[in-house]
This record gives sequence, C-alpha cells and structure tokens, in this order.
Amino acid sequence: MMDPMAGIDSNSATDLQQETDEKGVIDVTSLRYNLERVDKIQSVMGIASGCVAGICGLTGLQGLGTFY
Repeated sequence: MMDPMAGIDSNSATDLQQETDEKGVIDVTSLRYNLERVDKIQSVMGIASGCVAGICGLTGLQGLGTFY
C-alpha cells in the first residue's frame, strides 16, 4: 500500500520505523540544563536540612539522619 503523502510504501515505512526506534535521541542542551537544576536543588535542600537540624538541636547521628 502506498502512502500518498510521504511517497513510500508500507514496507519502507516499517524499515524506517525500526531504524528510528533503535536510535536514542537526547537533547544535550536540555540534559545539561536539567542536571544544573538538580544540582542547585540538592544544594538548597542540603542547606535547608542542615538549618532544620540545627534549629531542632539535633546533633550526632540524629542530625546526620535529618541531613540524609
């Protein structure tokens, strides 16, 4: 069966689909942006958990547990 819009038959479409499924598509710019955001969030959460542990007076293993 011929696809009138693409000008390819069903066999070629199946081959094309298999080729595109095998390749992973990664947008490096988005990946870098997301990793930077995760790093900033982890830093802020570390500071916040340290402040909470300090305010609550948790020291030793209790403070370490709050941090993690």
